[in-house]
Amino acid sequence: MNGDRRLSHFGFTVEDSPPHPGYPQPPVTENSTPPVGYSQHVQPPIPPQGPYGPGVPRSTQATWMSRPGAYGCPPGLEYLTQVDHLFVKQKKEILEIVTGIETENRYDVLNALGQTVYRCVEEASYFQMSCCGASRAFTMHVYDNAGIEVVRIIRPYKYHCMQWCNCCKCCQDEVEVQSPVGTVAGYVTQMSDGCKIKYNIMDSNQTSVLQLKGSSYCICECWGDMHFQVLSKDGTIPVGDVTKQWSGIVQEYFTDADNFGISFPMDLDVRIKAVLLGAAFLIDFMFFEEHHRN
Repeated sequence: MNGDRRLSHFGFTVEDSPPHPGYPQPPVTENSTPPVGYSQHVQPPIPPQGPYGPGVPRSTQATWMSRPGAYGCPPGLEYLTQVDHLFVKQKKEILEIVTGIETENRYDVLNALGQTVYRCVEEASYFQMSCCGASRAFTMHVYDNAGIEVVRIIRPYKYHCMQWCNCCKCCQDEVEVQSPVGTVAGYVTQMSDGCKIKYNIMDSNQTSVLQLKGSSYCICECWGDMHFQVLSKDGTIPVGDVTKQWSGIVQEYFTDADNFGISFPMDLDVRIKAVLLGAAFLIDFMFFEEHHRN
């Protein structure tokens, strides 16, 4: 085509069709008056957009958090320097609601003002989704406003004969968090502590930084929020929490659209904040995905 290439609002280019023969477009400049019968249209400036990965939501309806200026942290984690709360909202998948077939999960991560900080898209094989359910391996791609993947959360498959049977490493659930992609920011690993829910939050050197504790693997399937405490590395001082928020009976029992709140100290290393985001996804899969499927 001979039309001009323009950057669309979604981050990719489209080509305008050439004028229809016999109907040339009138020349209109920014300061000129359009001919009679034509209305003047000024294209608003479009901010530059980065390349979107496969499957990234491209909705233009969200209000995005402005990117703050920050140095000394991985690109894309600047947002986390300004927040001590994150809200993870899972998007409802119509196909899953109607058919009951497990689909890849998608999430919006919001700040306390309701502004979108990140969008997250799960990548998992259809075989694992069908056969392994909530125990499946997955890669969670976390994108910023420019459509650039700034965090990657990787969960390997672990065999679970029983969820609380975590005495050996081959059964202990874990996720690896990368930021930037390809560089390890930290790990979340399940700890052996009888029937108690316990995770180790570690940095890139596998040094313990925080602990995450819940009540028991025998989670009461009752109404209300469910809390997981974020504790100091020795497990004595509460510094935050991860809360699975009650979403109403219809959403809780007929979809797997879960909502989580995450709180942490404002001055916590942004890499560890990203690791706590990974912990919320691990908790969602371990305790709430299978419950909804059942």
